[in-house]
Amino acid sequence: MACSGSCGIGAAREEERLRAMSAAALAYPGLLWAEVPAASAPFDEGELRKLADVIDEVVAAWQALELHADGAATLRLEGQFGETTSGTAPSRLEVVFSPLGRFATIREVRALEGADAHESPLLGVDDRRWAPAVKALQGLLRASGVTLLDMAFLAEPVPAGPQRGYEERFGSTLTWWSLLFRAEPPEARAYRRGPSE
Repeated sequence: MACSGSCGIGAAREEERLRAMSAAALAYPGLLWAEVPAASAPFDEGELRKLADVIDEVVAAWQALELHADGAATLRLEGQFGETTSGTAPSRLEVVFSPLGRFATIREVRALEGADAHESPLLGVDDRRWAPAVKALQGLLRASGVTLLDMAFLAEPVPAGPQRGYEERFGSTLTWWSLLFRAEPPEARAYRRGPSE
């Protein structure tokens, strides 16, 4: 059977996933989650701010760059559109940078209806109006030597047996997201922050 042009892409993505799994295995021996991994600080604030400025010129206005205590970072981008015609809540994009290597992922975060001012991250990007921005982000990040990992992979359970410490703390199954990016589950709801927070 002949291979279509996507075979090379699939092999490249698989190699990227294997590199990410190796980075997680180095930080978490036996792939057992621990409160504080050995972070390598692959991105510094200056590099992230320069990257944010380039993204701002090409894609959309970035709202905030959050540097997290665990070494991860999140770049929040706002869309130029509000509610969809189907009534979907307004959303934004996040580019999340890993503390364990030059890895990043892109996900959509939607505002939740009601007075609780919370938002809910999605496992990837669902709103098609983000497609041009996502494509541009992918190109910019790869050109900067950043490996993009898709949320479908990151949401997969880590095949390392019971993770009692993680399950007791978060009430959820340990995924690659929680080893490579942020400890909380990828779909964990968060308080909606304003532009200056």
